[in-house]
Amino acid sequence: MNRLGRIFSQFSPDQYLRIAVLSIVTLTFANLLFSAIMFEIGYDYKSILFGPNDRFADLVKVSLSYKEFLPHIEDSKGFQSWPDTFKNYYLSNPYGGKEELAQGGLTHFHAPPLTALFNIACAISIAHTQSAWLPLIVLSLLYLLAVEWTTLVGIPKKLRTRTVLFAVWFISLLSYPALFLFSRGHFLDGIASLLIAVFLLSLFGRGRADVLALASLAVAVNVRPDAIIFILAFPAVLGLKSSIKPILRFAAFAFGIITVSYFATHALYPDYSVSTFFQGLKTYNRLYVVGSCGDVFNSSLWALIKTVNKLNKMFTGTLVLVLAAQLISLAAVLYWGWKRICGWIIAGPLSFVILYCIFAVFLNYHKYAYEVFLTLSVILIAAVCWSLWQSPDRNLLLPFYLTVLYCLVKPVFGDYNLLVFIAPTLLLFFCSKKWAGRYHLVSAIALGSILMLSPKNYTVRGISIQLLLNPLILFVITLYLVQESAHRSNFVAVSESSSKNR
Repeated sequence: MNRLGRIFSQFSPDQYLRIAVLSIVTLTFANLLFSAIMFEIGYDYKSILFGPNDRFADLVKVSLSYKEFLPHIEDSKGFQSWPDTFKNYYLSNPYGGKEELAQGGLTHFHAPPLTALFNIACAISIAHTQSAWLPLIVLSLLYLLAVEWTTLVGIPKKLRTRTVLFAVWFISLLSYPALFLFSRGHFLDGIASLLIAVFLLSLFGRGRADVLALASLAVAVNVRPDAIIFILAFPAVLGLKSSIKPILRFAAFAFGIITVSYFATHALYPDYSVSTFFQGLKTYNRLYVVGSCGDVFNSSLWALIKTVNKLNKMFTGTLVLVLAAQLISLAAVLYWGWKRICGWIIAGPLSFVILYCIFAVFLNYHKYAYEVFLTLSVILIAAVCWSLWQSPDRNLLLPFYLTVLYCLVKPVFGDYNLLVFIAPTLLLFFCSKKWAGRYHLVSAIALGSILMLSPKNYTVRGISIQLLLNPLILFVITLYLVQESAHRSNFVAVSESSSKNR
């Protein structure tokens, strides 16, 4: 990281954005090339995306599960011309209604009211047009409007250079998360990520959150309720007293949207209620968090723990080699932490992860996987809070910290949501005046953000190592930032003390 910091110090802001885009292109090409080579030498082809069998599934498949709005559509002429994939979505839809909910099966009731309302609107559109293409086109256009909204509301006019606009549109259309959300039909989640970016860019780039930025975050929270974590940015930027008014405005927007969308959804679809929502959410957690349905393309810490358990079971025939590799890794991490000042900040949590791997293999400790996930989440949150408490660079670090926590501490975080890392990527450009003396911090944030916007789906024995890499990269980089900010905080404190003594 020292070398990376020295290299970064030679970049201008425009060069940084160009290199960020070029890095995403290069990493994407490398992953595609790996997939092609593996296929050519005789292995099954593994796409970096989900594949054609579930094309647009999270829009079309979910919309077609609202069969009350699609009576006898299978008998219509339009249905016969549908692609086979869409026909299968309707005829063999895994999302059930109220009857399935009573049996503990997967349903569509876990969706928040605003998302459910959009899905019902799509179902009504499909029923009237006998085609699924109109809602796909409409939501694609809404997504493009969200990209334009990001540039107009989130980016000050004087900073809307060609380089900035190219970077925004490239990341929004051609980065790995963008390609993923297009292929899966996750347009609403993509829009939510861009709206979160609007809020962060406005608050940290301009030092204020106007009505449009607050409304953007309110809509995002109604699509992704866990995005509520970003309101923690208010006190850091505005101070506690000055945060009260914007937080109340945000709450009014968010409450108004959820109220209107809930009653509209309930009026159109009476089966959708508060009780069925929580029942559906409970079933979703059982199947996707405890079960294996959410294991593919997941970038949270929970994915790291579950993937470690799977790999341990795979290599049970070579336990001696596995133990030797883990012990060597543990010794290397502990030695590295002992040799460096503040190295324990990284070495301690990493040692905990390696010890868990050892215990999971030899003592069946994988039964406590969720407790380990919660422990790692608490360690990460505590480290971030400690860093922000003492660091003089909290406004530089906080956008990345919040984005990392948004990604890691939720058990299921689909890769399409990684688009939210467009915010810390762009904020580094806007905060280029703060780079001097902080190149270690800035280069680490840039590296983490670029890697999250790039694919790393290198499949080994049927498991993508991205399930390990994404959470591990974010976990280590965050701990590195905590370590470096602590070191810089001590340096600033010593400098101020010396100047006072003079």
